[in-house]
Amino acid sequence: MARRYNKRLKEVFAGVVEEPGVLKNSANNPLYLLCFAVGNERGKDVALRIAEHLLEELR
Repeated sequence: MARRYNKRLKEVFAGVVEEPGVLKNSANNPLYLLCFAVGNERGKDVALRIAEHLLEELR
């Protein structure tokens, strides 16, 4: 499901983080899928680097 959602985001936005983060509860069950997309072409490289860094902890 995450791959399909990211594929759709790539059709609309300038940049998308390849691997989304997953928030899990205390029983280690997934609750949310955190995807990140950038609409600004000029700022996408910096924004994607920052988002990748923040989402690393959720993988």
